[in-house]
Amino acid sequence: MIEVCEKVKKLEEISAVVVCHKLDSKMDTQFKNTIHYYAEFFRPFKDRNFVIVLTNVQTDERTIKKRKRDGFDLEKICEQIIKAVREIANLNYDPMVLCVDANPMYDDEDYEYRASFKLRGQLLDFVGRLTPIKTETLLFKKTPAMMHEDEIAINKIKGSLKVIYRH
Repeated sequence: MIEVCEKVKKLEEISAVVVCHKLDSKMDTQFKNTIHYYAEFFRPFKDRNFVIVLTNVQTDERTIKKRKRDGFDLEKICEQIIKAVREIANLNYDPMVLCVDANPMYDDEDYEYRASFKLRGQLLDFVGRLTPIKTETLLFKKTPAMMHEDEIAINKIKGSLKVIYRH
């Protein structure tokens, strides 16, 4: 996460937070921590600038029929993600959730392939219309892991200082 934040700080402004999440992945602790961290880091966003992209959402007819047969309700999954992200990030709006087929079948005449790229274009258009924020206003919040690393470094420095005082 820290690498992403460092790269963001090199930009002048940013228009949205787009978090990608694989459809068949669980909303585990790591997912929740990531959402929380980015929500805190990008707190200056007041509008609908938080977007979740569900990847690997296959759109071919066979997969759609299989999901229906297996009782896998994609709309319900999206609603659960919206609710969870809204709660974790403490948003006062429902974040946008887009479903993207990360590997659409390629064929020049294939609707599935064209639809996947059209959706990507819609995401870029949407983000392009959002009000950007200046990255200089963003403040890093250290994660527990970062604070632990700092504590280790501080203890090493303290240990070095003790050795210096002994001589």
